[in-house]
Amino acid sequence: MLQTTSFKRRPAALALAALTFFWTARAAQAQVEAVAAALSEARATLAAAQPKLKEKAQRPAPSVPEDVWQKILEAVKTKGKYILEAAPIPSFFNLEEIRGDVKADHIADSVSVAGFLEEDGRFQPEFASLLSEEWKIDPKDGNWHVEQWSFRTDLYGEVAAVIHSTLVETPDMTLLSVKSRNLVVGDPGAAAKFKALLARWSAGGQK
Repeated sequence: MLQTTSFKRRPAALALAALTFFWTARAAQAQVEAVAAALSEARATLAAAQPKLKEKAQRPAPSVPEDVWQKILEAVKTKGKYILEAAPIPSFFNLEEIRGDVKADHIADSVSVAGFLEEDGRFQPEFASLLSEEWKIDPKDGNWHVEQWSFRTDLYGEVAAVIHSTLVETPDMTLLSVKSRNLVVGDPGAAAKFKALLARWSAGGQK
């Protein structure tokens, strides 16, 4: 359903280390304990990794105020769900908010910090992403028509990539079509949407 962002590949040693997190019938209980330990360590590492705002010359996108970005990182760290993927990882903290009845017109927003588990099990953040989707049922065809905004940022909140998509899905979530455009970072519509998402998430998702 969602368009995913390609993640950076890590060295083969890290991919092999990630295999230790695969579920097996023989080691299921041990795996639960390992993931729980990794989650505790990951939260601590993410907290330590919250960066100070870095000065950059001629930024193409509006700079994110440090206090705003720190509030967002703190919300992801404390409230986000930790998700561990198959190798090559990413693993990431994801915070989601849905406004409205999911069976009717609604909005689904999420913010996440993605990264990798190092060989020692520590979480290494790499980038952040903000996603916003507006779901509407078209009375003409009864299908979902979704407008999706996807922003990828560095760990300082500076936008690196913007994708605007429109999707059509059946009521049972079968994807019928998707059209995507890569927008320049300074696109006025994208900048306005990004600013609104920053305001919402820095206010705890209640704005």
